[in-house]
Amino acid sequence: MSQVTVNQNVLSEALAKAVCALRRCDFRYGKYIMITGCDAVSLLAGAVARSAGAAAVVVCAESEEQVAMIRDLGFEAYRYGDDLKEMVRRITDVRGFNLALETLGDSRGYQAIMAVVKQGAKVGMLTAPLEPYLLPITVAIRSQIHFIAVKDSDERCRQIAEKLLRDKKIDPVVSALFR
Repeated sequence: MSQVTVNQNVLSEALAKAVCALRRCDFRYGKYIMITGCDAVSLLAGAVARSAGAAAVVVCAESEEQVAMIRDLGFEAYRYGDDLKEMVRRITDVRGFNLALETLGDSRGYQAIMAVVKQGAKVGMLTAPLEPYLLPITVAIRSQIHFIAVKDSDERCRQIAEKLLRDKKIDPVVSALFR
């Protein structure tokens, strides 16, 4: 059995949080997932979702450099300001996303999520808002969108994260985070 490297240990808590978010949002094979932000937790959540059979993983980016990195990792990239309707049509054939993870903490991430999730979607909130913004609660209620706060991971998520690291299931993302 292979050993967990120092770099992987550094990321183990971020990975455990990503696993916890996906578990709490009831991620299943074949789901379409959008992730705001481009930090370690975001990319690791995308890698876990992809390895577990996501139909598509879209990671949001702020710059062309981030778009290039996201695409190099094999994810779909969305740059804030691009046409959301075109992206939803192209990736989900107009159905919309089943699940979203909000890791950005500002209104851009929330607005993008609200524009792409379908009725009954689950949204994992992995960060507290960095700026005050109003959530259009009536839209969320009418669309039956479920918001789930994800603060920390639990022991089971840490065990899953350790196994993913040992089995090298997400090595391309782990390597990219240390370039």
